[in-house]
Amino acid sequence: MSSIISREICIMGLTVGLVATGIQLTKFVSIYYVDNSAYIPEMIALDSVIILLFYNLRSKPIEGDIWSGLSIVACAVALYLDKLSCE
Repeated sequence: MSSIISREICIMGLTVGLVATGIQLTKFVSIYYVDNSAYIPEMIALDSVIILLFYNLRSKPIEGDIWSGLSIVACAVALYLDKLSCE
């Protein structure tokens, strides 16, 4: 039972909760201010990069396929760059 309620798990859970709250607040504010609504899913696609950052901070080995997640992010960046080149 003590492994479930350890200090490290509580700190990381709080950190992930704060980041998730920040992402949600940013998403709701961006709906109001953004010119193109396609920017919002592009920014949300960056959550895989944030998760990879947390894994690297904890020095935890990554068990999944990194390239499939990063390919989605690369597509979002490509859409954003394409939009910038059209303006």
